[in-house]
Amino acid sequence: MSARAILTPRANSHPFQERAVTLEQPLKIGRSVARSRPASSNAIFDCKVLSRNHALLWYEAGKFYLQDTKSSNGTFINDVRLSKSSEESPPTQILSGDVVQFGVDVVEVTKKVTHGCIVASLQLYTPDGKEAKSSQMADKAPPTTLHDIYSLHQHIRDAAEREEKLQTKLTELEKILSNTADGVTSGWNVLIEEDRLLTRIDILERQLQASHKSMNEDKLRAEVIQLTGDKEKYQEAAKEALRKSLIDKIEVIKKCQDLERLLNAKNEDHKMMLERSGLIAVELKELAVRYEHSAKKFENLSEEMGESSLKHKDEVDSLNQKLKEEQELVQQKENVIQSLTLKAEDSTLLSQMKVAILNHNEDLNISSPSGLKPSSDSSESEPHLISSDKINEELSQLRVQVRLGEKEKKGIIERLTYLLSKKSLNFKLQKLRV
Repeated sequence: MSARAILTPRANSHPFQERAVTLEQPLKIGRSVARSRPASSNAIFDCKVLSRNHALLWYEAGKFYLQDTKSSNGTFINDVRLSKSSEESPPTQILSGDVVQFGVDVVEVTKKVTHGCIVASLQLYTPDGKEAKSSQMADKAPPTTLHDIYSLHQHIRDAAEREEKLQTKLTELEKILSNTADGVTSGWNVLIEEDRLLTRIDILERQLQASHKSMNEDKLRAEVIQLTGDKEKYQEAAKEALRKSLIDKIEVIKKCQDLERLLNAKNEDHKMMLERSGLIAVELKELAVRYEHSAKKFENLSEEMGESSLKHKDEVDSLNQKLKEEQELVQQKENVIQSLTLKAEDSTLLSQMKVAILNHNEDLNISSPSGLKPSSDSSESEPHLISSDKINEELSQLRVQVRLGEKEKKGIIERLTYLLSKKSLNFKLQKLRV
């Protein structure tokens, strides 16, 4: 069974079907020609931005490699170009999950057509069928730093403040314009009424002159008095209208002055808020720098904890093996103690029997003949009796060894407890980091 690779198209790629290829030999990646056509089992693509012999992909010594073979538009791994145009790149190791790109997008100005490049996600499998080591860069968006988030928040807040201030100013201006329009309308009405009154007076004077000849003095005097009364009424009405318009104008001016003072106060508050926001921004930047430093320290500590956990895992395995060996040794010693205890009991019983026989012979005063005296051979044929002192000494030594084994066992258990607590602490730190 040979190594395999799967090329899956991405959204920004020139369209192609997913390719599953074997890597028994170096795999050629290139543009389709008459002799080599695209298929699901090769890396030939119907794409104009690729060269005929664009790149090579192969598996060697447990690793996967990609090499650009003097292509015109280049080969990229995770947006990093391997070599310049028409130059062969050195073999570059790739990992499962890397994003590979063959060529770049090319625009034809005359036809206004864009030819897309090949962009694919790469999945690699070793000969034993397991997926190769995954890349940490696969499908990973560029990280958003705390500084970027703070800058975006600052811009949004400034824009909201500007919008609120502009809205307030527009509302105040609308009120001023509305009051001014009302004043202008009332003044215009007063002018119209005054013009009408003057026109009426002019017409009446002409009528008076025209009727002066036909009217006597009494009628003329009565008409003049009536006209004078009308004139006074019109004048009073005009004066009242002008007085009201002036009062409205004065009120509008006062409101404008109050609004100007309020606007100046708001501007001063805005300046103070800007200064405070600047100080807060400096503090937040310092906090962001400290946070980045602490994050780096945390990453370093996490790496050190990971390394120490691996080392301690090896130590725990060795200690477990040693503990098993010690337990087997203790079991063997207990078996020996039991066997020696049985031997001691047997030897003690034989000694008691021999003493009893000797005492019985002495009581009977039996004199054995020379031929029946026990010879050296017969004494040698008797069972070998072990001294009880020797047995007790061996038992005490074995008990001391068992005690030492128990002490070593306790030390090993304490060491295992320490390593397990350290491993749980490492797990909590990793969980806290997530």
